[in-house]
Amino acid sequence: LTNWTLAAGTLDREATTKYSGNFSAKLTGGADNGILQPATFTWNNKYRGRTFRLRAWCKCSSASKAYIRLGTDVTSDDSAYHTGGGDWEQLTVTHTCRDDAT
Repeated sequence: LTNWTLAAGTLDREATTKYSGNFSAKLTGGADNGILQPATFTWNNKYRGRTFRLRAWCKCSSASKAYIRLGTDVTSDDSAYHTGGGDWEQLTVTHTCRDDAT
């Protein structure tokens, strides 16, 4: 779990429950939201006006608890919530960086 920062909740490397590969990141929020964000990101003004899409496979057993967010310091967009059915679902969010984003 390199290049990620845990802002809230608990984070574990999970080897048993995974969508593919060797491990998954198990993020548990508890009473608060679990927040996992990139540890480093270098802004480039060329991102202004561009559209980005982020997809993540998520597994959750509670409805309206898991989603992904993509944005800048100015605005952000959220994916739809995971249905909470207990299986893997691909969540997708699209964000267009505003011209005044930094």
